[in-house]
Amino acid sequence: NTAGDTMTGNLLLSSGSVGVGTTSPSALMHLESDGPSIKLVDNNNDSDYEIKNGNGDLRVIDTTNSADRLKINSTGHLTTASQPKFMARPGNTTLTGNSAKQSLIMTSVIYETGGGYNSSTGQFTCPTAGAYFFFLNVRFDSVSSSTYVRGMIYRGSSIPSSPWNAHGDVLQSINGDNHSTNYHTVSVSGILDCAANDVIHFLGGGHNDSSITMHSESNCGGFLLG
Repeated sequence: NTAGDTMTGNLLLSSGSVGVGTTSPSALMHLESDGPSIKLVDNNNDSDYEIKNGNGDLRVIDTTNSADRLKINSTGHLTTASQPKFMARPGNTTLTGNSAKQSLIMTSVIYETGGGYNSSTGQFTCPTAGAYFFFLNVRFDSVSSSTYVRGMIYRGSSIPSSPWNAHGDVLQSINGDNHSTNYHTVSVSGILDCAANDVIHFLGGGHNDSSITMHSESNCGGFLLG
């Protein structure tokens, strides 16, 4: 009836379909309305979720935090608004110390979701386990022609003496001697399989020069693939 009844125990159907908002269900469970949804409530006080079809979008909504977690639109595009991601760039920065493994600290955050990037240290802490895509593009200036430059993306709690030998934990690129003094760019990108709280370092510099410049055209970033 339209008033609704209260019942206890189990409702068992040996055949047929259940229709809500329709008298002619075309599936085992058929919900029909202007924006039909199913709400899933966790009695352990964790996040509650709602699966909703509305305005051409299929959405998974975290109703506890009033946030979309997944959306598939009418053209089939899938978006995950809360997926961890970031991009940052530096100001012109002088690197000193004859080291090709200096921390490249990008202090200006262009965008960031998930709270993993620290613009003071230039490090990214993975908020959840999964495969991440990272990139590093560095323009070095004031580099002597006899010095090679290197760029690295390293995964680890601390930087070892030779991070370039940490196979499986490092993505890297190197450019040898006799290159131009300015406008010298090193690009690194790739996928790292990370655990929650893994720390990502963006490293680089010149091998012999006591002072080179990381130009403000440089950038780094990454995002969780899944």
